[in-house]
Amino acid sequence: MAEVQPTKKCTKCKRGIPEVTFMHDAGNRDGWSSRCCECRRAQCRQYYHKDLARSRARVRKSLAAARKRDPAGMNARNRAWKRAHPETTRRGRMRRFGWTPEAYDAMYAAQGGVCAICGQPESVIYLGKIKPLAVDHDHATERVRGLLCQHCNQGLGSFRDDRVRLLSAVRYLDTAVKKDVA
Repeated sequence: MAEVQPTKKCTKCKRGIPEVTFMHDAGNRDGWSSRCCECRRAQCRQYYHKDLARSRARVRKSLAAARKRDPAGMNARNRAWKRAHPETTRRGRMRRFGWTPEAYDAMYAAQGGVCAICGQPESVIYLGKIKPLAVDHDHATERVRGLLCQHCNQGLGSFRDDRVRLLSAVRYLDTAVKKDVA
């Protein structure tokens, strides 16, 4: 005969569900939280998005403290997790732009697997593998412009996507070449 699991009523969704779907809470008489995990998750998500800047600052502060306590250990754990979960890492990077891995793959194929600026494939190795091309986007509109190698992406970032600065750099390089010739 099957064992009957004790149930509890969620104070938010009012469903009577098994106790094991609630989080442990030593502060409550019965040892379980008053809201089911699903409702708690929704509440946390809503709280996080309500004041995104404050939430992100709190996360940054917490991570900084963890890095200060054990910098080498945290980096090693992060690298190990990224090695073990490459697809999750990839999806997380793309979610920032509202993209899917399929959209990335389509743009990658359209560009022939090379950087949109220099026309070379990515050559930087990270975690024992060649890094994927970076998703370049307009920082003002968040609109994706193309896929770049790490060097070109960092170069654009260094010039802060400022056309005037980039054109000044080109003029500088042209005049420096003329001076070398003379």
